[in-house]
Amino acid sequence: MAAPAVHLRRLRPRRGCGSPPPRRCRRCPAGAGRAGRARRWWSRRPLSGRAVLNLGGIANVTLLAPGPPARGFDTGPANVFLDAWCQRHLGQPYDADGRWAATGQVVAPLLEQLIASEPWFALPPPKSTGRDRFNLQWLDDRLAAA
Repeated sequence: MAAPAVHLRRLRPRRGCGSPPPRRCRRCPAGAGRAGRARRWWSRRPLSGRAVLNLGGIANVTLLAPGPPARGFDTGPANVFLDAWCQRHLGQPYDADGRWAATGQVVAPLLEQLIASEPWFALPPPKSTGRDRFNLQWLDDRLAAA
């Protein structure tokens, strides 16, 4: 079996967090027997009992504990809907610095309805998803039904 693909890049440091950014190593989950886009993270600090949440288009979490290998799985859509909405309404691929999102507010009943309408959220981890499931058509269909 071929070695899984590995992609490394430096993350931008967060202002005021007091620690250097970790290096991210993205491995092919299928070749490693994992679900989702699991990540392996390295840090200069002890990793015992930590979870790392990645909020990209699709959110995922990596659980770190001493001994066993890191476990990771997708937790659902993160910026995928906002990115698509910005492309449609602003002609931009994403919401730079969250400026557009900061002008709005969460409509909790609608959010609860969207979550309840998708059986994927009830699946136990580890689980995997992507833009093939969560995309602008998914959102349009549910908004039309709301």
